[in-house]
Amino acid sequence: VSGHVGAGAWRRALAGTREAWPAGARRRRRREARRGSAAARGMAALVNSSASSASSACPVGICQDGGAGIFLPSVESVLIPSTGPRVLFYCLALLWCFGGVAVASDHLMAAAQQVRLWNDSLANLSVMAVGASAPELLLCIIELAGGGMLAGQLGPWTIVGGTAFKVLVVIALCMWHVGSEEVRQIRAFGSFAVTAAFAVLAYVWLFVIVSARTPDVIDVSEGVVTCLLFPLFLFVAFIVDCRTRGKTLADEQQAPLEKATMQEIASMELCVFQEHGQMLKDMEIVEHLEREFGDKLTRAHYRIDAVRSLVRGRRIPLLYEADRQSSGGKKKGTKVVKLPASEGQDVAGEEGAKAFVEFLSAKWSCTDCDEALELMVCLRGEPTEAPIQVQFRTRDGTATSPKDFIFAQGTLEFAEVGEQKSIIIPIGEGDVEEGQETFYVELYKPKSVGGDTSVRVALGDAKSATCQVIDEDLPGVLGFATDKVHVTESPKDQTATLWVTRSKGCKGAVSCCYVTEDGSATAPEDFEQCSGTIEFMHGQLEARIDIPIKPRRRVDEKAQFRVQLQPLEEGGAELAPAWSYGREDPTVCAIALEPDSVANDRLDRVTQVLRKRLARLEFSFPGYKEQFAAAMLLWGGDDEADEPPSLVDYSLHVLMLLWKVAFAFFIPPAHWWGGWISFFASLLGMGIVTAMIGDLAGMIGCYLDIPDAVMAVTFVALGTSFPEALSAPLSAKQDPHADIALGGIAGSLAVNVFLGLGIPWLIGSVYWDKTGLTKEWEDWVRVQKPGLLDVYPQGSKLVFVGGGFGPVCLFLAWIITLAVALLAIRRHVKSVGAELGGPRRALRSSSIFLVLLWVVFVSVAVGVVLSERGLCQLH
Repeated sequence: VSGHVGAGAWRRALAGTREAWPAGARRRRRREARRGSAAARGMAALVNSSASSASSACPVGICQDGGAGIFLPSVESVLIPSTGPRVLFYCLALLWCFGGVAVASDHLMAAAQQVRLWNDSLANLSVMAVGASAPELLLCIIELAGGGMLAGQLGPWTIVGGTAFKVLVVIALCMWHVGSEEVRQIRAFGSFAVTAAFAVLAYVWLFVIVSARTPDVIDVSEGVVTCLLFPLFLFVAFIVDCRTRGKTLADEQQAPLEKATMQEIASMELCVFQEHGQMLKDMEIVEHLEREFGDKLTRAHYRIDAVRSLVRGRRIPLLYEADRQSSGGKKKGTKVVKLPASEGQDVAGEEGAKAFVEFLSAKWSCTDCDEALELMVCLRGEPTEAPIQVQFRTRDGTATSPKDFIFAQGTLEFAEVGEQKSIIIPIGEGDVEEGQETFYVELYKPKSVGGDTSVRVALGDAKSATCQVIDEDLPGVLGFATDKVHVTESPKDQTATLWVTRSKGCKGAVSCCYVTEDGSATAPEDFEQCSGTIEFMHGQLEARIDIPIKPRRRVDEKAQFRVQLQPLEEGGAELAPAWSYGREDPTVCAIALEPDSVANDRLDRVTQVLRKRLARLEFSFPGYKEQFAAAMLLWGGDDEADEPPSLVDYSLHVLMLLWKVAFAFFIPPAHWWGGWISFFASLLGMGIVTAMIGDLAGMIGCYLDIPDAVMAVTFVALGTSFPEALSAPLSAKQDPHADIALGGIAGSLAVNVFLGLGIPWLIGSVYWDKTGLTKEWEDWVRVQKPGLLDVYPQGSKLVFVGGGFGPVCLFLAWIITLAVALLAIRRHVKSVGAELGGPRRALRSSSIFLVLLWVVFVSVAVGVVLSERGLCQLH
């Protein structure tokens, strides 16, 4: 795996032995001069026996006779005799294995999501980052173990190439996917800056240990420091996150939506109506509930959804529908249920009206001895700029004109809301028969003066007044017209109207006071605490009390409170005695707050859909049976697909079927044992696929005479970074902020170095420190870097001949800095104002710049590798 030799490599090795001998430093030259003839004899012996020593030191190429990788033996000469078809076959197999890595990463990220830590930032940068960087990490470890604990080129160069691809091409894709009509800004820019700074530090550190401090050698201290930088990175990120978001270790999280009761969901639904309006469809309510009260979408959600969209697995409904909406699609088969007409419309008057004209009371009275009856009309509602006019007229009842009253009609004009106008009806001289007679006064044709059509005015509830002419000359008694008022709860503020009636007389102005009293409904949660005075004019028989009711959503229980009439100490009216209105206490009225049956029916439908979608939103399956069934079926057996499957869908499903079924059997459901058993099983499965990728990349490079480092920095890096290239643009488009997309990329850069290279290099350095000098190590170093035998004659060092790896890492650190600087400039430029999206010109120029920078990096990296090749590296 670590080095493959082509057909003419041995002749070139003999010819290049002298060139491969290092010039060395002054100190080394002085040491060689002192050794004198011994060095000359060593040189002669090496030249005379170069063929035999090279054949013993360099491993046999994986594509040559006798060569084999970890999983792939050299049997292609029997099956595919020609070189061209062999390369094509291995290229297709490599792409297929990249799909296997994607399927394994689906299980890995699902398990990582189940692993709970006390802080989201720690979880995102530790478990989640390890899951996202697992292919590179495993490739380095497997390459080290499969190469006899000798450091290879494929893993490290894959990490470098993947970093460049993510920080340049993937960010450019995120910018382009957001589009020119939207922007996405990093909310916690401080955390992002710290993460990016550690990424730059990581690659500067690689340059130091590979090219500066101990060239071409990794010792134990360097491996330890590289690994220890990871917990330091987590600690600093945690501190910055706590300061940025104001969180502590004891930060409590909201209860999951899937565990909420019907009453809790009803309360959440109420908040949705208040925020987005009441005329929402069922599916719109469900989507708002998921977004606003469900678990916040994480990097794992987008990563898993992107992978499943590629392999045609069961997608996450919330992300799938958002993706359809952003692409102009429309989901079919969705039930649309509008709210009832009683919700979202004004109770009084014409729909859409801003001002209402009505009588102060719907009932008025006078005695047959009065000369006239005065009725009051008021203007209610929102303030208007133009005056409001309304016409009125009388209408006969049992009392007729002109015997009992004088016919009247006219126009009233109101200058502002709250103003009151009077209508005076002369009373005739006729006798009242049987106690009372009745006539009516009507309001009609309300309008805005001056023809201003922008002011809509309508008649209120009391648009007609009933006028009674009675023969009783008493002040009367006061009491509620009914003992209970029923109010159906609503998502918006409403008013409970209570009418206080005056009976057994209407002479003079009278008044009383009222006060609300808590019951099962309490103030201020259910209603506003109210108290005040009710005043009756002479002849007025009714007065209203308005009690503001707060928006609440009760599913089953009812609640009520009371309003109590109380007499005034001086000048008050007499209150109705007990049983005078046929009730025990006419001075008390109960207000019953009742659930809305129509809203409850809608809540049942919404809850059923929500429960089903939340079950599908879960990453894990209840058991192996469900997991295997989802692996076997296209789109995971989703019965809500909006379109018939296409030929491409079936083709991708069949191609990935073996991986999906194999991992469905091999990896337990993600929720078992808190996700840990599935996490490590996914790592093991991904390690097997990664080993196959290493073999396939070696096969292709061996046949095409391409160095492993070139294969790694191009094809392998793109393949292992492909899931990130799918998920990051998806999260950038659908998440309101850029933290998930860009923060996940920046976090993986540092983790790739601290763990992806730190762990295998620490293992290798400790192994050689304990093993010491061996013949295999001596033969390997003699061909790769002969001068190291003089510097480390006792062995005990992990040799990594990077071939320009250190300078390339330093160049990559500069590129990361340049990319972060570009994002910061876009954030602070007023015409853009965000890292992603923005005006078309800035969007296009930024994206093209990043892609061209990636092309420059790949060209430089490939050029450095080809110019620094060694004896056992391909030419």
